[in-house]
Amino acid sequence: MKIKLRKLELRDADALAENTNDELIAMNLIGVDFPYRRKDSISWIKDVRKEYTKKRPESIYFGIDVNGLIVGEVGLYDIDYENKNAEIVFWIGKEHRGKGIVTKAIKEMLDYGFEKIKLVRIFATVFTRNKQSVAFLEKLKFEYEGKHKKVTLKDGKYLDEYTYAKINPKYNK
Repeated sequence: MKIKLRKLELRDADALAENTNDELIAMNLIGVDFPYRRKDSISWIKDVRKEYTKKRPESIYFGIDVNGLIVGEVGLYDIDYENKNAEIVFWIGKEHRGKGIVTKAIKEMLDYGFEKIKLVRIFATVFTRNKQSVAFLEKLKFEYEGKHKKVTLKDGKYLDEYTYAKINPKYNK
């Protein structure tokens, strides 16, 4: 199995839609609804591609490519160049979970953020109900920073979130 991160292209619309069209993904990601259709992925890809052209993108998302097909995404959201931090976001299609794919993708994205963008801190926020992502972040040695109550409106309800973070090893001394 060949895994790599790459920029999204319009030719990825079908695979992106197929793998994103999952109630669990929609339940745990802001801005993703169920069902998720091809037109949704086309719109998303167009937005993401605009960011690729900027010298200092606000966010950068890469598709997780397994043997030529996009099976998930990993990105740095709301990049703060002044304070050198950003939020990492990720998801993977249900058929590809539990295979170490996201672990590899997250590690590559951390390297990208710390080395290429020179970030000091990369953090993740997850809904407290998302036990799989909480366990995953802890497995990857993200440090728990706290709980924020009623911070995000999702499907008509305000949800609590946990924040986890990693500090660039160069600053961890």
